[in-house]
Amino acid sequence: LNWWASYALTSTQETHRSDLGDVGFQNRQFPRDFDQTHSLSFDLIYRPVSNWFLGLAWQFRSGWPYTPLERVTTPTENGPPNYSLTYGDFYSKTYPLYHRMDVKVTHWAEYDSWRLVFGLGLSNIYGRFNTRRYSYFLDEDRVGRIVEGWLPALPFFNVSAEF
Repeated sequence: LNWWASYALTSTQETHRSDLGDVGFQNRQFPRDFDQTHSLSFDLIYRPVSNWFLGLAWQFRSGWPYTPLERVTTPTENGPPNYSLTYGDFYSKTYPLYHRMDVKVTHWAEYDSWRLVFGLGLSNIYGRFNTRRYSYFLDEDRVGRIVEGWLPALPFFNVSAEF
C-alpha cells in the first residue's frame, strides 16, 4: 500500500508593462489565468500482487479567476432603453471550487525483455459538475449565463507496451 498527499498555497501574478496595451492595465498587477490559491491532491495505490495495482486519486483546487460581464443600460430619447454587455473588473471573480476523484485498475504481463500493460479506470467517479467557464448572453433586459463544465464521469482504457 502506497500513498502520498500534497498541498500548495500559491499566488501567480503578472505585472503589465508600462509602455504597452490599455492604459487601465499599465503598471498594474493581476492574477494569471490559472491562478489557484489552494491545491490539494491525495493518491492511494494498493498492490494485491506484483503485477496488479488499484489506484485512487483525488484532486481539489480553488477556482481560477475570470472577468464577469455586466449589463449596461443606455437611455434613448423615444422608447425603451438599449441594453448591452460590457466587461466588469478584470479577473475580479473566481470560479467555484474544483474537485474530482479518479480510480484505475492496472495489470501487466512480462515477456522476456518487454511488458504489456492494461489499464481500466473511471475519472470523476462521483460525477461532480465542475465549472470550466461561463458564457454570457443578453436576453432583452437581463444578462443570462451558461455554465460550461469539465468532463463528467468518464471511463477510460489504455494498453501500452514497454521495452
